[in-house]
Amino acid sequence: MKPFVWMLLAVVCLTIGGPGCSTPRSETMTHYDEALKRTAPGEGAMLVPGSTAEAEAIERFKTFYAIFSRERIETMASGLYAEDAYFRDGIREVRGLTEIEAYFISSTDAIEQCLFDIEDVVGQRGEYCFRWVMRLTLKRKKDAVIVAPGMSHVRFNDDGKVTFHQDYWDISLILEPIPVLGSLVRWIKRRI
Repeated sequence: MKPFVWMLLAVVCLTIGGPGCSTPRSETMTHYDEALKRTAPGEGAMLVPGSTAEAEAIERFKTFYAIFSRERIETMASGLYAEDAYFRDGIREVRGLTEIEAYFISSTDAIEQCLFDIEDVVGQRGEYCFRWVMRLTLKRKKDAVIVAPGMSHVRFNDDGKVTFHQDYWDISLILEPIPVLGSLVRWIKRRI
């Protein structure tokens, strides 16, 4: 591969800051493993299955993400996420309510509209999976809606607040429409 391509790949990784690019994978996985251990459901550390508290926590999550906007983040995030919550997606890993709010708010700068249709919720032994479809419209391309299926692995504390949140979805759906970067992403996908 030509040196220019390697340099461009490095710039892309540093720019998008994805886990495994700007942060060494071992460090990212260490944080992830630590968060899993710290938030592991156990005696007194999870919602009672079928309880009102569990139903309310699930509904708070669904309501928050139904319309992902700056206003909702500013008014509702502290009621959804615990102070020491962990969040990770294909772009960033953040820890603590303050960092989560800052990351979410900064991500809305480029968004015209972002809606999540949560189609299914499965919970077992304190582990919850929310299966959703995101409909995203970016300010720079208001005439195109990006539709991306995904899933959130979530853990709640006994107060019904999220302590762990890992999103799984195909971030290339957002990167591919970007001129130059999209071509690079498609080239990388063909090579893998």
